[in-house]
Amino acid sequence: MSVRLAITSQKGGVGKSTLALNLAFTFAQMGYPTVLVDTDPQSAVNLNLAKGESEFVGLAQLIKNPNSLGSVLLATNHPNLRLLPKGRMAAKAAPAFEWALYREGVLQKVVNDPLLADALVIFDTPAGLGMIPRAVLRVATHALTPFRPDQLNLRSMNQLMETLDFIQTEENPQLQFLGFVLNMFVRERAADLRVVADLWRDIPMVLDCVIPFSEKFAGSQEAGIPVAAYSDSIESRRFRQLANECLQNMVAKGETHEIRQLV
Repeated sequence: MSVRLAITSQKGGVGKSTLALNLAFTFAQMGYPTVLVDTDPQSAVNLNLAKGESEFVGLAQLIKNPNSLGSVLLATNHPNLRLLPKGRMAAKAAPAFEWALYREGVLQKVVNDPLLADALVIFDTPAGLGMIPRAVLRVATHALTPFRPDQLNLRSMNQLMETLDFIQTEENPQLQFLGFVLNMFVRERAADLRVVADLWRDIPMVLDCVIPFSEKFAGSQEAGIPVAAYSDSIESRRFRQLANECLQNMVAKGETHEIRQLV
């Protein structure tokens, strides 16, 4: 079974889509056949790549024709990375899109498709704990949560942990939580330091890797290029560190022989 990593957070504005895109690119650079699946009705992955939100066909079209994955799976400039966009739909259709993904088993058919048999699949999800994140977590093997240091994010973490516990107990016992990754951290900001101190003291499963805030993210979004693609940058090295830590945690939690070979 392929690795299916859900990037999820109960709070918006934590850099989830940017992290999903750059982590997917990094895994592809490391030699993994990788597929990035955008389940966000706002099509945040497309926007990070400087593309129109409905420029490509994708998940929205698979809902109507679940056997057509090959026609909507996009190649990218990296040979190991493919993209499954959100697809073409009007903004007013977002509630129907959410309900269809939650109710009709579309995502289960996607991850079971032979085209993804050997792929590391990364899901970008919308913020919150609604129908789409729940649908993704039901088919995921692992989950990772970016944590932007602010008090509201810290106070709402229990909601996410309760949801993950319910899904692991009732819906998907294979789901493993890899941990929280500190994202958009500004070391010079006193408020960030106070929140991070509380996080490290009170919350288990915080990854060692820290992704600091950088103006390079805005520049890469403007150019439509993942910041991890700049191979000589501090940011690309951070994402390589994060990818390796995720792999090590997967092995520690009993992941497949194929993953062990690449760590």
